[in-house]
Amino acid sequence: MGALAPALAALTLASAAPPALADGPCKGPPAKVGQVLHGVVLHVPDGRRLCIATRPTPDTWTELELEPETPWPAVSPSSELSKAALMSVAFSKTADCTVVAASDGRPVARCRIDGAPIEALLAEPGALERAAAWLPRIPAGQAMLAAQR
Repeated sequence: MGALAPALAALTLASAAPPALADGPCKGPPAKVGQVLHGVVLHVPDGRRLCIATRPTPDTWTELELEPETPWPAVSPSSELSKAALMSVAFSKTADCTVVAASDGRPVARCRIDGAPIEALLAEPGALERAAAWLPRIPAGQAMLAAQR
């Protein structure tokens, strides 16, 4: 058992570690609390997270979780519609995000898109309509729309 002890200890530590930050294309290092990131949003994994590209290659794209206080337009933040809402206000736009906390190893940030607070953009009149326009571009959104027909 003596030779196995280090391997078992490593396996135990690995299973207790927080989930990996980036399952998708965002492979940059996690941002630290207080860090300010400026770049283009090139990936939106779900309605709570986005990736800021500070340089062209995915190894420099940093995944951020939006702070929990960010309001969502009449939908659950985990729904496909919330992902579409975030896509409609952030995708391919310039973001300035300040990391305000960390949760389960993930940086949590307050973001502005093209100078406007993201929560203001999500609360604008027409936000749900713009989000609905993004649904056909999201695979799960396509299934959701097909089920409604």
